[in-house]
This record gives sequence, structure tokens and C-alpha cells, in this order.
Amino acid sequence: AMLQSPTAEEIFEQLAEREQLQAAIMSLTERQRSRLYAHFFLNMSYTKIAQQEGVDVSAVRKSVQRALHQLRKRVELF
Repeated sequence: AMLQSPTAEEIFEQLAEREQLQAAIMSLTERQRSRLYAHFFLNMSYTKIAQQEGVDVSAVRKSVQRALHQLRKRVELF
């Protein structure tokens, strides 16, 4: 099957969504961004993040959950 190139409208929409997501991520606290990055991009467990930070695992779990909730509220992609 032949793949079709996206239309200009689709490209613009994708860029707008990325900008919206980036703005939403930047609105998080530094700690939330760091924990999200560690968990989802570095594939670290909540336990490992907590050990590295010297905090309780529940604090990391709650922080990540709150960050995801904030992202969902700000970006309609999720």
C-alpha cells in the first residue's frame, strides 16, 4: 500500500498539538518534569526514582500521577 503525505492542515494541527503539549509540560514543576522523564523516557521504576531522590516511593508515584492529571487537563491529546 502506498502511504499518503499529510496535508498542510494535518501538519499544522500536529505542530499546534506539539506546542500545546510542550507548554503543558513546561507548566509542571521541575520535580514533576524530572520524575516524568525518569519514569517514561528512562524507564525507571517509582522505587528507583525514590531511592535516587531519597524520598518515599509514594511521593514519587503521587507526583507523577498529579503531573499526568495536569497534562490531561491542559492537553486534549491524552
